[in-house]
Amino acid sequence: MARKKEPFNRRRFETMFPENRDEMTAEEIYRRDVAAWNRAIDEANRLSGSLRSLGHDGAAFLIEKAWRLLRESPPAAPKPPKVEKPRKPAVKQLMKANRPTPKSSKRQAD
Repeated sequence: MARKKEPFNRRRFETMFPENRDEMTAEEIYRRDVAAWNRAIDEANRLSGSLRSLGHDGAAFLIEKAWRLLRESPPAAPKPPKVEKPRKPAVKQLMKANRPTPKSSKRQAD
């Protein structure tokens, strides 16, 4: 018996294939990747069950092997953004490096 085809769901389509990936935050990209990963696992599980029920045990075994590998490799979590410290201008760094020692330290040495 053929399964009834679901109507086109624009929201689901746009979450699966976003147009402006550059505008997405790292967290949104991670959520989308996790959702796609979960869908792939569910689909592989469903496919292996269907193949077994049809008597294709060898093919079902291969799908289950792929399913196990997929489950062991979840998407990588987003890394926190790098926060760079404001740097001093090069002139100030050079002035600080070439600064003479204070006179008070010379008096203590005498």
